[in-house]
Amino acid sequence: MLKHLQGWGVLKFTKTDIYTSIIEDEETLREEGKDTARYLAAGAGKVIWVRSPHKCHDDDADLEEALLLAVSKLSRLPGILVEGNSAIELLKPDIVIFISAKHIKNTALRVLDMAHAVLGEDPEQAERGNKKRIRFDHEERCAEYILRLVHERL
Repeated sequence: MLKHLQGWGVLKFTKTDIYTSIIEDEETLREEGKDTARYLAAGAGKVIWVRSPHKCHDDDADLEEALLLAVSKLSRLPGILVEGNSAIELLKPDIVIFISAKHIKNTALRVLDMAHAVLGEDPEQAERGNKKRIRFDHEERCAEYILRLVHERL
């Protein structure tokens, strides 16, 4: 899916036990086995990793400030992919694609409710609540759908 997003920015959020930080250091972002390294290898124009002990519904002033700063650093790029439930809840992106497994955390249900589409195993997630979402089994079809939605919003 990421090959369709060449040149885009990526904002990766991870909950941590320590202070809020914004990581832009290429050496750190390219560490083997990290999602950030995969995004860069796939052609992301820039990756920013935000780590914070806060979740969306905690005292989120530090997290919100860090996320907004990260978005401003990525704003010159053609689009921004956001990974992380708290980041998605705070930033409220135009398009939300929920990537799921069989079992999801209760905290992720709020983001699922925001989703336009679901990529994953469980067909019931696409029909959760009052919102009917498109469900994809294949990344390629999901990426094509995302790009179509992006172009419609331009």
